[in-house]
Amino acid sequence: MLKTRILPLVVSLLLVVTLVIAGCAKSSPTATPAPAPTVTVTTTAKPAPAPTVTVTPAPAPAPTVTVTASPPPATAQFAKRTWYYAHSYAAGTFEAWNGDGKPLAEELSRLTGGAITIVERPAAALLSMTDMALGVARGIADFGYMNAGQFPALFPSAKIGGIADPLIVAKYPHVPAYWGYLGSVAASEDRRIHAEFAANGLKPLMMTPGAVSLQNIMTSKKISRLDDMKGMKLRLWGGTYQDRLYKAMGAVGVPVPRAEYVDAVKKGIVEGVLSVAGSFYQEKLTEVTPYLLTVPGADYFAIPTMGGAFFVVMNLSVWNGLTDAEKQAVLKAAKVAEAFGFDNYAKAVDEPSFKAMKADPKYTFTALPLADIEKVMSDPLVVNQWQDLAKEIDEAKGQGTKLVNRYLEVFKLSDDQIKQLWEQMWGKRIAELW
Repeated sequence: MLKTRILPLVVSLLLVVTLVIAGCAKSSPTATPAPAPTVTVTTTAKPAPAPTVTVTPAPAPAPTVTVTASPPPATAQFAKRTWYYAHSYAAGTFEAWNGDGKPLAEELSRLTGGAITIVERPAAALLSMTDMALGVARGIADFGYMNAGQFPALFPSAKIGGIADPLIVAKYPHVPAYWGYLGSVAASEDRRIHAEFAANGLKPLMMTPGAVSLQNIMTSKKISRLDDMKGMKLRLWGGTYQDRLYKAMGAVGVPVPRAEYVDAVKKGIVEGVLSVAGSFYQEKLTEVTPYLLTVPGADYFAIPTMGGAFFVVMNLSVWNGLTDAEKQAVLKAAKVAEAFGFDNYAKAVDEPSFKAMKADPKYTFTALPLADIEKVMSDPLVVNQWQDLAKEIDEAKGQGTKLVNRYLEVFKLSDDQIKQLWEQMWGKRIAELW
């Protein structure tokens, strides 16, 4: 009985022990590897931020520093602009484009890195000579090649351009270019004529190569002495004082546009003109008046005073709208262009023209006797012309006395002294932007 009870109890006990051991065997493999992945994850996480820290900041500042240090291009100072330069001569004429407008355009383009362009508008395509002052002021063109002497009511000081004084040419011999330099000094030094132009919407930028053009009396018949000129009709273009000179020589002034000169000679309206023989020859205008009158010892009769009052002018509103950098560039270019015109006009126009005419038997050069020239310049009509001109300009609110006195002072200086004054004048203009 006791044996029967004990046996099932032993079997049950053995079963429990077996189950406990089996349970321990199952839980032991699961618990042991559990911490291993935790250690592995921690080890992998450590190097991750290192490359991020090293790569991100290192290259970033380098390009920024390089760009900031680079100098800005020159064109950054200048807006893109296209300006138009009007004149009434044939395209490429040295007097109206190749000797002034073209070097102005080229130098301005160089100084502005190509930002500013000047385009030639020749042959009165935009404006004729008589329309030039008003047309440029109204903005039809930005620049114009203008004879201010054609508008004495607007530019009273420009009347000086109509004076021709052959005795001064003989008394104060200058290299042709320096007649231009002294004219520029007399006109622009101390802004002498600038107010007159500004009042009419214009800026006188520079004088033209015509300032050094050699003038001759060109006629359809030979003149050997003063008496041969009595009653002769000469083209009048320079105003009152040219007319007075003609009358002192016994001739009569007849107003005729340059473009109508050849026809006027052929029809007998005029028989000649006092004007620039070099450019007349290149334009085939001398063919109808092949007799050239000179002063003794020279190939020419006179030099235009103050460049004949021919200027390259600029629309004042365009000028006032420029930045200081742009104004400085325009003035620097104008200085280069003005000097180029003065220094090269004779080489480009007068020297080859006179050489060709002297080699052609059709042309005849005759020197008017000095006694006849002195007789002309002592005539009451012209003997006091400088003083009369100064008074006339003063009464018209111009700079007559100052302008005439300074012009006659500069005549007496050497070529080197004249050039020095010109450099000083342009230095002030560029520094003060006027």
